[in-house]
Amino acid sequence: MEYTTEDGYTIRVFSSMYIDWGLEITKDGQSLYNCPSALSRESYGFKPAPQYADWEEAEEAALDGDVNAFVEWEESDWTESLAEEADTLIEAYVREIHTVGFTSVSIPTTGE
Repeated sequence: MEYTTEDGYTIRVFSSMYIDWGLEITKDGQSLYNCPSALSRESYGFKPAPQYADWEEAEEAALDGDVNAFVEWEESDWTESLAEEADTLIEAYVREIHTVGFTSVSIPTTGE
């Protein structure tokens, strides 16, 4: 799943061997951030099944043994979430230094 912002950052979320989702942020073909476990599966990737009104109701059903109380996000859910959170993710994981007389420089963070 990936989303590209108007200013050219591409945010890609991927499944890895970790429990959480991996996150990569690139711009102009350069990887600025890459971590195999940056986004929690408790916050990303799942939503209540259609038969439940909200998260709380689905959570109660899951605790009562309904293993299908939550379903995986569809591509449209990922796109919506990444579009809404793009600026926050970029700000959190990519630092920019602005100096007089130079263009801004992105400094990759390791995620480790």
